Order: sequence, then structure tokens, then C-alpha cells
Amino acid sequence: MLALNLYKRIAMVAMLAVFAIGCAEEKSAPPVVEPQVPGPYVAPGSSTGDYPDSSFEYGATTNFVIEGNNISDKALTLSRYAGDYRSNPRDVQINVNLVKRGDGFGGRIQIAYYDESSSSYQQGYKFHKGVFVNGDDAYFYNKSKTTSAKYNRWFTKDGKIVFHGFFQDLNGPIILVIDDVESTGDGQAPSKASGSIWFKNFSQGPYTAPHSPTHCWLISLGPYDCRAWKSGEGVDTTRAIYPDQGYEKLGTFSGLDIKKAFNTDLTDIL
Repeated sequence: MLALNLYKRIAMVAMLAVFAIGCAEEKSAPPVVEPQVPGPYVAPGSSTGDYPDSSFEYGATTNFVIEGNNISDKALTLSRYAGDYRSNPRDVQINVNLVKRGDGFGGRIQIAYYDESSSSYQQGYKFHKGVFVNGDDAYFYNKSKTTSAKYNRWFTKDGKIVFHGFFQDLNGPIILVIDDVESTGDGQAPSKASGSIWFKNFSQGPYTAPHSPTHCWLISLGPYDCRAWKSGEGVDTTRAIYPDQGYEKLGTFSGLDIKKAFNTDLTDIL
């Protein structure tokens, strides 16, 4: 009888273990799939070369006009943005390559241009490119890509269809603002966008803390807090069309192909 009771207890324990495993498997959430940006991986930061690379074949590319009334003003604006001397920028372009991540859009923005070299041994124009990211496993891995993209949204403000997007490299953030869209009519989603880029470089000094693996718009304290439209510890991105908190306008663009830039049909969004 004792052996039989022991057998029953062992059988009961085994059944409970199997049941618990089954419940755990049933309750476990499926892995979150965060879409990747089409095209080759491009690390955040700045580079110098002779010509654009293949990354400009993905997303949408259009001409970009640096802010300023003349070439001297434009060179000064670009110099503040680049953190280095620029003299005579030309053929400036912006590439926007984003994907839907949760309620927002993440990906990469590239700003490229040629500038006349001031070096006596290297005359002519040199190609420069800045890459700004939202969601990057190598550099900003502390938050999910979905969390990083949560403020990058379309909305309506003052009768306009607007998009805001935060992106950054290791020198500072930029904000993409779309404030005008064009449609072919007949109830079609807007096909072209116009807007601006705003920048704000991090303050550099001998006591600057190391870079955080968290994107700067998700930080609410310290030298790497780069939020515009601040609200508590977060961002109220729909409060105004253009950014505050010391952001400077880099320039404007028009004719951006929305479907290519966002890699999706935005009919249900706009």
C-alpha cells in the first residue's frame, strides 16, 4: 500500500510539472519583430570620401537647401552643424530611409554634400556625409527599436499634416519636420513631402560624461538630454510644429517621395 501511495504521488508531481510547463509555454509572449531598414548597414557618424555610396539607392533622396541668404551664411550654418570649417557647399542632398516600428518610424537619415577643400595639397571638392539613426543595435542598444521610435509620428497640427522624427549620431541629434504634403488627388495618400531639418550638437568639454547607449530623446537629465517639446520626463511631440530647446534650422527640402522614404503605403496613416 505504501509503495502504491508513493507511486501515485510521483505520478501526480509529474503531471503537475507537465501542466506547469504547458501553461508557461502558452503564456509566453511571441518575440517582437522590429523591421530592419532596407539596404546596407550604415553606422551613425560622419565620413569623407569621393562619392556617395550604395546606401543612397534605398529610401528616398532629394535636394536639400542649407539655411542662409548667401553662400557665406550657408557655409557658416553648415560649419556649426558639422563642427568643422566648411567653405562652399554644393550638391547637398538628404536621404530618408525609415520603417514602421510600433506606433512610430525608425531608421536612418543621411545628409550629404560636396565642399571645397581649404587644404593647399588637396584642391577641389570632397564628399561629406552625416548619418543619423533612430534604433541601432551597435550604438544605442539600451532600448528597443520600438521604444526609440515612439515619438516619430504623423499627426495633424494647425490644419497641417505633420511628421516629427528624432535621429542622432555621436555628436548630437537632428529633428526631421515634415510640414507640407502633396497629393495627386482622387482620394490618394500624399505622395510628396516638404519640410526641414533641425540640429543641436552636444556640448563638449573636459568633464563630459561618456555617451549613453540610450538615444538622447529618451534621456531626461544631464548633458545628453536632447528632447524638444519637453513634457515631464518625456516628449509632447504634437505640441508645436517646430522644435524648441535651442535647435537650429539646418535647411529645407521638397519633393521627398513619401512611400519610398517610409517604405510603406501611408494611406491608413495620413
